[in-house]
Amino acid sequence: MDFRILGPLQALDDGRVVTPRGDKQRALLALLLLHPNEPLSTDRLIDMLWGGRPPTTPEKTVQVHVSRLRRTLAAGSGNGSNGLIVTRDHGYELRLEPNDLDAHRFEVLVTEARQELAEGHPERAASTLERALSLWRGHPLGDLAYAPFAEREVARLDDLRVAAQEAQIEAMLELGQHDRVVAELEALIREHPYRERLHAQLMLALYRCDRQADALQAYHDARHMLVDQLGIEPGERLRELQRAILAQDPDLAVPVGRDRAELPPGLDASTVLVGRTAELDGLRAQWRRAERGAGGLVLVAGPDGIGKTRLAAELARELESGGHQVLYLSGADGASETQAVLAGTRGVRRPTLLVVDDLDSAEHGRLNALRALEAGLPGLPVLVLAASRDRELAARLEPDATVELAPLDADGVLAIARLYAREREDAAIPVRQLVAESGGIPLRAHRAAARWARAQAARRLGVVAERAALERTDLRLAEDDLAGTVAELQAVQERTGPAPAGRGDLVCPFKGLAMFDVDDAGIFFGRERLVAEMVVRLPGTPLMGIVGPSGSGRSRPIRTRRPRARSRASPTSTSTTRRSSSVASDSSPT
Repeated sequence: MDFRILGPLQALDDGRVVTPRGDKQRALLALLLLHPNEPLSTDRLIDMLWGGRPPTTPEKTVQVHVSRLRRTLAAGSGNGSNGLIVTRDHGYELRLEPNDLDAHRFEVLVTEARQELAEGHPERAASTLERALSLWRGHPLGDLAYAPFAEREVARLDDLRVAAQEAQIEAMLELGQHDRVVAELEALIREHPYRERLHAQLMLALYRCDRQADALQAYHDARHMLVDQLGIEPGERLRELQRAILAQDPDLAVPVGRDRAELPPGLDASTVLVGRTAELDGLRAQWRRAERGAGGLVLVAGPDGIGKTRLAAELARELESGGHQVLYLSGADGASETQAVLAGTRGVRRPTLLVVDDLDSAEHGRLNALRALEAGLPGLPVLVLAASRDRELAARLEPDATVELAPLDADGVLAIARLYAREREDAAIPVRQLVAESGGIPLRAHRAAARWARAQAARRLGVVAERAALERTDLRLAEDDLAGTVAELQAVQERTGPAPAGRGDLVCPFKGLAMFDVDDAGIFFGRERLVAEMVVRLPGTPLMGIVGPSGSGRSRPIRTRRPRARSRASPTSTSTTRRSSSVASDSSPT
């Protein structure tokens, strides 16, 4: 029998659901499961089932419910389930083996993981805790969680679950997987805001993600919450961690030797896996069986480009990040390498994933070696994933399961196209066209989406280039018009205004450190058109050069554009003479 209370109450007999349907029978079973192998008196059962409002004949009613529960648990089994509930003096007892109850299995695994973590094996601890937490299906006892007899045990189990999650995060931090735990920690803190260990783990994870400011903000958030709601300061551990972050203590770095291992080169998990959720869940289930020592062979079949290796790589990435061993063989590998890997796999003791890629290219002798390994898999913690184009290969290998990958539907192809499209461009994605071009084959869908995205980018570039050319032409015409107008205005001013007396021939007015004034403006005439052209061209020109011989006034137009600089500028020539305004355009001093 398999009884489950880490979620809605469930009873299974050799995989067949035999959970009672009646409320009182369910409550009676839950009560007995919370006290396994412990006699419960009839009076105690009456008190816990009905409280202060028992039925008219409570003892008889308990007998009836026990009898019905026995029949429910034994229905259709014939394997002795009827002997689970035995009658004791003035009471009843539910006889269970240790592994018959999921809560007991959970506690055993958590204790094992804590020991592994204490012994310096975070990769094993993370894997063990993953198995433990996978037993949970929801709130303990589901709809019976608020029954008075269940409240205390439900609270204890909930606390154990959070403690297990904390231990798992501790192991992942030891393995250098800080980037993977931030979101989980934030969610856990929202559910359990007073657990300071969670706050400390979030601070450390953020710090290791190069988010020092966020780590310090996490401390301030925790402190304000504790002070405002409980009137207490954070504990010493949290305060010490804040001081270490401020000091950038080297001890906060990832422990040496805990860097994440890399996947074998043949398993590339860098692209997004699309449309394979059900298949991946099936492989995960196969892996969980292999972890328990019941290894097996799974054949992943499908045409080229369908994503066989990518699916295997996704599972491999998950297992590798949990500290498990991942091995890879290609059908094109040499015979000696293949034999060495297969021979080594037969002696492994830790859970291992072996991916055999491109099995169609393997020689007959290697297929025989794989079949020999397959015969011993039921006693090994090894899952073998074999990828092949030929589904008929299953007849020769006799795998435990075959996963045949089908082409992606329109949603899958759309998900791939979104990887190449710009934001908010979903409406423009030609999904039907991409499906038709690719046939739903992921590799072809990637290539078709990339071609479409390149064409879209080229089209946008052509539009922008054409618009820029038109705008540039308009800008050049405007520049010429503006420059001519400025020069014409200056010429008119010069023609209508007589030249000042006594200013026909002027020696360059070098004034030392004295500033030029309005009266000196005539000296700097002659560059009006040049300045006008500079004015109109600067907005569209990142770099502009002014060329001319020494003393020709190259610097003056620049100072005209920067009035504040005039106080720091003075001409350097000591002999330049301005004879008339027409000559000054070529020889005005700098």
